[in-house]
Amino acid sequence: RHSVGRFGNYNCDSPWALVESAAKAMKAKHGDNIEFVLWTGDGLSGTASGRSSERQVSALKNLTHLLSQTFSGQFVFPVLGHDDPGWNPGERLRYRDVAHFWSHWLPDEAIQTFNIGGYYTIELK
Repeated sequence: RHSVGRFGNYNCDSPWALVESAAKAMKAKHGDNIEFVLWTGDGLSGTASGRSSERQVSALKNLTHLLSQTFSGQFVFPVLGHDDPGWNPGERLRYRDVAHFWSHWLPDEAIQTFNIGGYYTIELK
């Protein structure tokens, strides 16, 4: 077995150093010429199910902060992916935690829907 470098390898989840570096590289390459950012979810590893829900929420909070700071002038469309918290539909408290983090991006109507089921829609005009 070989050691994993600072930015990981092809057979592991992305370490924070890689995620942060990638976000900063996107901003450096494109500057403010970005209309929006589509955050496709799966911000947590496939092994996240072994972590407490508090740690999972904390990781999503850190990713939200990184994207908020890096792309402060752009709209971010955040979504939960299939490897993100596997909360039961009844665990609305966790959806509310994440909705709170994303409330600066999403309109109130989207937040209300997200609080119920972890999804939302936005009509673009």
